[in-house]
Amino acid sequence: MLGLSLLLLLPAARASGQLFYRDPLTPREAAQLRNAADNPGKKVMLLLRDAARRLGNFERLRHGHSTGRRPQMYRMLREYRLILRELDDNLDNMVSGPRNSFMGKVKPQKPLRRVIAAEQHFAAELRRIRADSSPSDLASYHFELQNCMDSTHDSMANAQDDLKTVQSKKKKKKAQHG
Repeated sequence: MLGLSLLLLLPAARASGQLFYRDPLTPREAAQLRNAADNPGKKVMLLLRDAARRLGNFERLRHGHSTGRRPQMYRMLREYRLILRELDDNLDNMVSGPRNSFMGKVKPQKPLRRVIAAEQHFAAELRRIRADSSPSDLASYHFELQNCMDSTHDSMANAQDDLKTVQSKKKKKKAQHG
């Protein structure tokens, strides 16, 4: 009897958990990603744009004086971090994921270089946010800001490692053919 009641509660628990989950992308951004499904380089660029937007929105909120802005700032940082996670997944798929006829033509060096440059900018922006935030504001989003800084650092390191891997594969291939 207890097992049956737990089975009946499981779908309800899942449904209630979904009420609290929010996709970090707007419907328009998600549609743009779906439309770029066959172009990994374009997906990466869209995700970089969306991450930059979240940091820009965060800054506008941080410099504003509206009521309820602190939860919104926290949400912008969380969305930024979740978008970075999606970006990392897309980079991993582009570099070492399963290949189909289109994926075989992808040259990941250029998108990886752009990601590294963008994430260096994001890291500097996050450090500046930490340094320039008022103590009361910082108290409301300190942990999420630190998570964003850690995620940015990890993502950048992964992109740098991926770029080195791609470059070494390219050198090996060149050496074999010529």
